[in-house]
This record gives sequence, structure tokens and C-alpha cells, in this order.
Amino acid sequence: MLRRVRPGDEHQVHDLLSDMRVVRYMLFPVFTLHQAERFVEAQQGPTPEGDPRQEVYGIATMDSGDLLGLCGLVFDPSGLTAEIWYALTPDSWGNGYATEASHQLVHQAFTRLGCTVSGRAACR
Repeated sequence: MLRRVRPGDEHQVHDLLSDMRVVRYMLFPVFTLHQAERFVEAQQGPTPEGDPRQEVYGIATMDSGDLLGLCGLVFDPSGLTAEIWYALTPDSWGNGYATEASHQLVHQAFTRLGCTVSGRAACR
């Protein structure tokens, strides 16, 4: 399931984003615990002015709600495109979680976030 990142997720976010196997090809450095704490805190409010609009979710197990990873949508400033991203714990790779999360993100984009396709894609 997708859920909002919330206080208490700091150690799971740190474990995920400090694993070199996960972040090797990403555009940010390996996270410290302090960076994970700041990331979780930042998810509690709106996107800061000047940053790209984004929606961030935890990919969690249905039974315990523990994080298997993170995913999200980052919207282009023009409003014409959005990019899907995800990061999963290595133990969860190969189980279809990224595919399922991507389907849910696309659904969110078109049903809740105002994205449309009508000759030209657009996201409000």
C-alpha cells in the first residue's frame, strides 16, 4: 500500500537511503540519520517555495505498515509532465512492488492530482 511518510519512519528511511545498493544511481548522496529525520519532517508540510512540486509516499506492507521503500511524483514546473520515482529495500526487489506502486501513482495523478491527457498532457 502507499501511505504518507510520517513521524516514526526516520530509521526506516535512513536504512533505505543509506544503502549504497539503493542509492547508487540516484541524484543525492547516501543519507545520514539527520538527513532522514529532515526528509521525514519535510514530508509533513507543503513543498517549499521554489522546489519542484512533488508527492512522496511510503511503500508499506499491508499487515504491519512497515516501509519497504519510497516513491513519488515530481511535477515539471511547466505543469506538462510528471516523473515517477521509487526506491525499494533490496530484500523487496523482484516482487512487483515498484510496478504496483507505479500503477497507484498514475491513478493518483489522474484521479486526485488533476493530471489529464487531451492532445497534450497537463498536471494542475
